[in-house]
Amino acid sequence: MIYGKKHIFTTSLIDTGVTDLEGLGTLRWEGNKLYKWVQYTTGNNNLPAVVGQVPTYWDTSTTDRQGYKNSIVSNDRENNDTTSSTRYQNLLNMVPAGVLISTPEDMEYCWVQLAGYAELSLTFRGSPLLPNPRPQFGQAVTTHMGKDTEPGGAFIGGSLCTMPMGILTPGYITGYALETDLAKVNSMICAFPF
Repeated sequence: MIYGKKHIFTTSLIDTGVTDLEGLGTLRWEGNKLYKWVQYTTGNNNLPAVVGQVPTYWDTSTTDRQGYKNSIVSNDRENNDTTSSTRYQNLLNMVPAGVLISTPEDMEYCWVQLAGYAELSLTFRGSPLLPNPRPQFGQAVTTHMGKDTEPGGAFIGGSLCTMPMGILTPGYITGYALETDLAKVNSMICAFPF
């Protein structure tokens, strides 16, 4: 037995609610998958939670980095820096929180998946670097550098892009691409920061 690790949980993985029943930031292993107990906010733009999307930690500005510390997440990216005019600055404001596995309402608690196999309700984009190839099996998956007004809604739902091997670019690695065929469900091996 590993001491200091919680083994009995009050909630199922898809439970949501207005009461913090597990303790914010609690980690939970189920088989080879890791989950984190967080609080979801719809943010300034009232964006709902969608299963298979990737929210980011909710920071109220570029100087207030409390989202990760407080385990508060959102699909709304405008919370991070409404005055930022560059894609690079906007990217630096986003710390991906995991994959949503339920649909909490505003300020409800839920589990997000941090590690292991996951199917996504969003599509991978190619690398933001030229020549912008389609994602490939095994490529690192990072947060996307774009605004929610970009064609295809780059931020809405926490779009992810893949990085060609050996290329150093800003962004957080969230995992590795498995299925990237547009005709199929996109899937990945999650490796979110926790």
